Amino acid sequence: MREIGTSMGFCASSAGIFQMVGKFLSIIKIIIPVLLVVLGAIDILKAVISSDDKAIKNSVMTLLKRIIAGILVYFVPVFISGVFSLLPEFRENEDDYNVCRACITKPGGTNSDGTGCQDYVDLYSNKGEPKG
Repeated sequence: MREIGTSMGFCASSAGIFQMVGKFLSIIKIIIPVLLVVLGAIDILKAVISSDDKAIKNSVMTLLKRIIAGILVYFVPVFISGVFSLLPEFRENEDDYNVCRACITKPGGTNSDGTGCQDYVDLYSNKGEPKG
């Protein structure tokens, strides 16, 4: 059985996978605004060219729905953290969760403030316990 919150913990031992997920999410966070602008401009331009008031209204509503969906993507990690913090078992496994969170939110590796994915993995690998 693996120990939670140590170098043998689930998150520390699968940090590479969580880093890939974090890099994927970082790319998505760049692509979404670009797609919103491009697709919104195309839709509104088509509606304006057609001179149809109903088409303009529909394109603006579609753009608003896309913007709301784009904003929700940014709040998924906050929502997940909030749900986990409500669980009583979470406090027992919070150290391991910190490794997962660091690898997903800061997948680049190390940070100057010591909060990067590799910082947490090294911490658990070298000392076996998180700094308190």
